[in-house]
Amino acid sequence: MADYVCVEGLRKAFGREIAVDHLSFGVEKGRILTLLGPSGCGKTTTLRCIAGLEHPDEGRITIDGEPMTSAAEGVFVPPERRSVGVVFQSYAVWPHMTVFKNVAYPLDVRKWPRAQIAKRVDEVLELVGLSRFRDQYATKLSGGQQQRVALARALIFNPRVLLFDEPLSNLDAKLREQLRIEIVRLQREVGITSVYVTHDQAEALVISDQIIVMNHGRIEQQGDARAIYARPANRFVAEFIGLANLLTGEVTAAAGPAGLVRVEVALSPARRLALTASMPGGGPGMRVIVSIRPEDVEIGPAPSASWDNRLEGVVVSAMYMGSYVDYQVEVEGARIRAHAKSTTPCREGERVVLGLPAAACVCIPEGASGS
Repeated sequence: MADYVCVEGLRKAFGREIAVDHLSFGVEKGRILTLLGPSGCGKTTTLRCIAGLEHPDEGRITIDGEPMTSAAEGVFVPPERRSVGVVFQSYAVWPHMTVFKNVAYPLDVRKWPRAQIAKRVDEVLELVGLSRFRDQYATKLSGGQQQRVALARALIFNPRVLLFDEPLSNLDAKLREQLRIEIVRLQREVGITSVYVTHDQAEALVISDQIIVMNHGRIEQQGDARAIYARPANRFVAEFIGLANLLTGEVTAAAGPAGLVRVEVALSPARRLALTASMPGGGPGMRVIVSIRPEDVEIGPAPSASWDNRLEGVVVSAMYMGSYVDYQVEVEGARIRAHAKSTTPCREGERVVLGLPAAACVCIPEGASGS
């Protein structure tokens, strides 16, 4: 399927600082793609370039095959002619207007007939669950309701593309979780092509069809949520997306089933250990980082016969987190984290055995970068 939104070779600098460094990606029609990364990685600048709020120094942006920006061809379509809706971090509602007036504003400036405006506003307010607040002043609403007003206003004129710039970052944790689900529902129901910007990994994993992890204006990895979480492309992605135990080592041999290798990892400068790990295409002599998520680490007072890799250590920290216990285990100079069910607790100071499933020990070539 051809990409509905296409960004090619996008570059934007502010003085000597390069915010976006020759970025290229596409978004399929009706899908939601998330730009994820730390502050200053270039994700919001990229979004603003798509919206027409920034002039790129280089590159080309098209929507449905129509050029919006082309530095080489001297093309720059102004924001109001791109048919793009934007939901910002700040709610940007007008305090002197009712919810109806706030939502209707984009249609007012487009000179829609009054009857059509009223009909369309009622449809969109029903869609976002705000019908009963139609005649209230927007700033009398809660933060979550105000962000729904902003979302309704962005959808009201049937934009070709919907852009989200950290829309939930001003809300509390419980409300953020509710609105993530609501945004996914609305995006699926309306079927609108969307680009979403966030620094919140959990948010990206929940809402996205595709995720682009950015750093220093470049792409570190692109893929669906499961692939990016389970098989990070490099150290940056492994550390940025969730929690990961990272051990440096060297592939020494293939290990039986296809895709498994033996790796000698450094637990400390004086202690090395052989592990079986997953690395399709890996060969002896390759320097790697072995990544394993805490929830994949098994822990107990004695080893299980089914465990591929076994490490012995001492529990130095056990933090109760409700549905699981977050353990830190000292293993010959290295700290390994394990998230285990709280029904089988281990105590601080207790000697335990850790099980590391080979399939969950993912080898990343040392020095790998998606940039």
